[in-house]
Amino acid sequence: MVDDNIENITAVIDKAALDELKSIMEDDFTDVLQIFLEESVSIMSEIHTGFEETSDSLIRAVHTLKSCSRNVGAMQLGMVAEKMEELLINKDSDSAKNLLEDLQNLFTQSHAEVKKCIQDNIDEVA
Repeated sequence: MVDDNIENITAVIDKAALDELKSIMEDDFTDVLQIFLEESVSIMSEIHTGFEETSDSLIRAVHTLKSCSRNVGAMQLGMVAEKMEELLINKDSDSAKNLLEDLQNLFTQSHAEVKKCIQDNIDEVA
């Protein structure tokens, strides 16, 4: 189960962070979101595989997911990934693995919201 700090964030995607990204990226905003959607699928696959094989790349994959999630405003996903990363660094892979279901659920929700943001941006430009 995720900790109280994560549960206190109500939105899956932080609108302020997303708006900031949009103002910075301007015409490339949709491309950045699309890249997140594509690359994060591979990263989640690496994370699942990393737990199955106790892979050395697991910490790197979790760290990458944490960073790219936060870049697109997926703060809850980033916070769970951060907690998982801390546990892995501290060699507590069992506790980290216990967060995998929360991570996957937030990943799925974040993907749906980012897809909606892409569509809303396309509709806005059209």
